Amino acid sequence: MKRTTTKSDPDLARWCAALATSATADEVPPGWLRMDEVAKLLGKSESHTFKLLAAAAREGRCETASYRVQRGSRVLPHKHYRLK
Repeated sequence: MKRTTTKSDPDLARWCAALATSATADEVPPGWLRMDEVAKLLGKSESHTFKLLAAAAREGRCETASYRVQRGSRVLPHKHYRLK
């Protein structure tokens, strides 16, 4: 069995530090809701609520913004909606 040696990389510590930082969730301002939260408020399915929100945003009746939200063990960007 051949033994290989590795040289230490001077940038290794910097790479480890850069990759170890985890994404942090944004603080969502009051009044902004995710589509699933709006669906729950309306008592409608998420697919129907998505269509309603898309039409409302297109017609200028609501605003959209993307915020990073903690979902389980992951931080993911989610579209949020707010009435104008």
